[in-house]
Amino acid sequence: INAIVSMNEQATELTDSVSQILDDMALLHPTLSRTIRDYAAVIDAYANSEALPAVAKTAPDSWVASHTAGQTTSVISLAPGIKGVGLSVSVDSGVVLNFWLNVEDGANLTSATVNGTDVLSTLQDRGDGHYTVSFACGAADLRDLLTLQVNGSAATVSASPLSYAKKLALQEGCEDLGQATIEYAYYVSVLCGPEDESLAPAMTPLAPTGTVDTVHEDVRAYLARARSYYVPGVDSDSVRTDVDLGNMNVPVIFSFKNDSDAVLIEPLLEISEDPSFASLRSVVVTDDAREGDIYTISVDNLKTGITYYWRVSVLVNGGRRVNGDIRTFETAAGPRILTIDGVSNARDLGGWDTADGKTVRQGLIYRTGKLDKATAKGLDVLVNELMIKTELDFRNPDLAADQPMNSPFKDSPNYINIASKSYSISEQADKNARIMRVFADPSNYPIVFHCSAGADRTGAWAWMVKALCGVNDIDLVCDYELTNYRYRIGTDQYPFPKLYNWFMGLPGDTMQEKAFGYLRDECGMSEMELANIVTILTTDSAVFTKPSATALRANDGQISAAITLRSSQSVESVTAAGGAALPFSFADGVLTVTVSGTAESAGTITFDDGSTLPLVWTVS
Repeated sequence: INAIVSMNEQATELTDSVSQILDDMALLHPTLSRTIRDYAAVIDAYANSEALPAVAKTAPDSWVASHTAGQTTSVISLAPGIKGVGLSVSVDSGVVLNFWLNVEDGANLTSATVNGTDVLSTLQDRGDGHYTVSFACGAADLRDLLTLQVNGSAATVSASPLSYAKKLALQEGCEDLGQATIEYAYYVSVLCGPEDESLAPAMTPLAPTGTVDTVHEDVRAYLARARSYYVPGVDSDSVRTDVDLGNMNVPVIFSFKNDSDAVLIEPLLEISEDPSFASLRSVVVTDDAREGDIYTISVDNLKTGITYYWRVSVLVNGGRRVNGDIRTFETAAGPRILTIDGVSNARDLGGWDTADGKTVRQGLIYRTGKLDKATAKGLDVLVNELMIKTELDFRNPDLAADQPMNSPFKDSPNYINIASKSYSISEQADKNARIMRVFADPSNYPIVFHCSAGADRTGAWAWMVKALCGVNDIDLVCDYELTNYRYRIGTDQYPFPKLYNWFMGLPGDTMQEKAFGYLRDECGMSEMELANIVTILTTDSAVFTKPSATALRANDGQISAAITLRSSQSVESVTAAGGAALPFSFADGVLTVTVSGTAESAGTITFDDGSTLPLVWTVS
């Protein structure tokens, strides 16, 4: 450290820390960070031009050889076409920035700015890629940024010596400094990587492979006990637990090996459900993840029962990203419990099988406790990872226990507050329809809903939505009690049977029939709305763009409905309830059906993938 400081008495004013200097020095040659451990050796290698790769010599050899090592530049970004940049600053009657630009054949400097001010017109071209630009004494900035565009692609370099020179000139006056070179800076193209992508660092994916279980072993054990000993409608102590099952998430551990001597530049772990990586989740791999040649990264909140593809990519060749080998793994099926910093009882409503052989889709609806205490990290998960679009808040503004209501999305147009009961939702039919209509509108997804703790009211509505989708009663209870058994340990309160017994007493042979009949007959929802919810949550087939809450009214013998096809390709037919075909047209997302020739008031839309949607109408 003393050796570094001795290069310039003002070194501490030029850098945030000595460690940053060493990091920049290590970038000068890929092997330095791996083989050199004492500071003196780093400095000697850095000062010796022979230790630098030939491609990295952005200034003439005489300039490199005749100057001792100084402060390296901090490279913010490079661009295709730029191999490297060298900087120095001198002070005479003004402050002069020198930079040497090493570009690929055929590339031209098209723009140059310092702190956003155009300096291209004032540049002096000294030849061999050497340019100078002058500044007045005392025009000091905390940190100068040099932005260069080569063939229209921008690169930004932190010109720290320029800041220092201008500051020193301001303090001492240019006349006193005379014709002195204040500081040198040097950046080389190691960051850009090799010209040939085949020379990119070799990265070997190690794990995961095969099947990975993201469901905690305690949750697995609970589910096994619950299914073995569960008696409908009876609170069985045999399946109770004091473990916080609703907050147990098991991350997936990724690891890969750097098999080359090159330093990995901005490595990204990329994870996708699509082998083409058309949509992906990117995780920045920091140096903290490295131990020797092995990088290890922990990733939360992956979906369950999914085949994933993953790879590592790095920057090479002037900012282009090169991908490593692809590996696959599967996550075991089960409840998807989430980690959202500052938020409790967070999990996906998806992942549960339905009676008709489908699975409730993941990534569409999430249940949580209140979001008021979500940290910045937690908000990042909600906004950028889960892509939450709508928040449905069941808390009561008039209930002291629900205060304060300070949701981070409270000022959003898609913040919806509908105060709800928990075990007595049968007493609020009008609110029930309003709540379920949030789920009927495909433009609201992804949705997060919650009360305060994310247990009672939240659990009741998770039950209703999944029952409508066709999840069986045992799975509904098991999921409900992932949260609530823990909350009832050591208390005499167990109000759940009130909700359970009421629901089981509804007309219908299946859970889906009970939910469908209640929401239609008691809450006044249309069959089109209810079908939309089920279709959105269990298939990728066509849905109503905005389902009508009432029967469609015929106008001049025709009815119209907006349809979003999603994975469906076309409307195959429209039939009346009795089976008669009805004339129709479908254009620009609008289905128009002629109903004037039928006395019926209900029918079915059939799509090319075999999926269907109901139609209900009235004729004046």
